[in-house]
Amino acid sequence: MAPSFDLDRITSGLGRYPYKIEENSFKIHASCRHTHPAVDAALAIRVAERIPAGDIDRIIVRTYKTALQIAASYHPSSTYAAKFSLPFCVALALKTGSCGHEDITGASLEDDEIRRLMSKVELVLDEELDARHPVLWPAIVEVTTRQRRVYRSATDHPRGDPENPPSKDELISKFRTLSRCSWEENEAIDIEKTVLSLEKLADMTKLFGSILAMEA
Repeated sequence: MAPSFDLDRITSGLGRYPYKIEENSFKIHASCRHTHPAVDAALAIRVAERIPAGDIDRIIVRTYKTALQIAASYHPSSTYAAKFSLPFCVALALKTGSCGHEDITGASLEDDEIRRLMSKVELVLDEELDARHPVLWPAIVEVTTRQRRVYRSATDHPRGDPENPPSKDELISKFRTLSRCSWEENEAIDIEKTVLSLEKLADMTKLFGSILAMEA
């Protein structure tokens, strides 16, 4: 997606601290990464102000060009397409307080309140924010209520980036949600405990061996 590239960056600092593995990003939400900054800002407003979805009259999302090129769809026709829809993801977050794997369903895609909120979303290319991308991944969300009160939240790094790291509880919660698709609860808990104490594991083959055994 970048207009140019720098091959030297592949090996720049190789073998020296800080190591790239410590700059890893975790996707807290189950949608396109370019929707995450706006979703985070929408969630911040929901948590702080507790605005009922029915009171929301207007939603302005200011973001950078790439986010709009990829995720500006107002009419996603499937749950997969919904993950690439800023209007849907922001509306979902404002109504439910989450944008996770279990939230993006056929039912939520057809939900009348979410559809109404999607129609209230105005996507705006903000030149100042665009100039800061991709060093930053910024977004600003403004919510106006029927009572004409305006609430605003902004972020430069989506939750899960090394600059805005997730908590241990957030990572555990996401792991438990996704692991339900493949493992029994007791199996997932065993893996969780092992991964959280890797520094005490003398032989990594034991971890991978147990995972493969569960999937067999």
